[in-house]
Amino acid sequence: MKTYDKSAREISAKEGEVFAVELESVPGAGYQWDADFDGQKLGLVSKEFGPPGGSIGGSSKEVFKFKPLTAGDSTIRLTYKRPWENTSAEVVEMKLRAE
Repeated sequence: MKTYDKSAREISAKEGEVFAVELESVPGAGYQWDADFDGQKLGLVSKEFGPPGGSIGGSSKEVFKFKPLTAGDSTIRLTYKRPWENTSAEVVEMKLRAE
């Protein structure tokens, strides 16, 4: 399984092939990533938190596993924010090219 980080602006995958997007997160401060995507073209297989690194309240990883449902192009928009806030601390967009 291929794994991408937020520096990847374009992802290529085959229809039905699971891939992962791994992002730094600080869940102890209330921040989390949320994924917005076309559910007709892409399925979310799972969203997992990796083990915390370093100290208590330190950063860890959030891992989204996706599977293209159909061939074609789509966009994954990932926003990093606290659920109770209206503004995002960070936004990442990735283009998906599914074959």
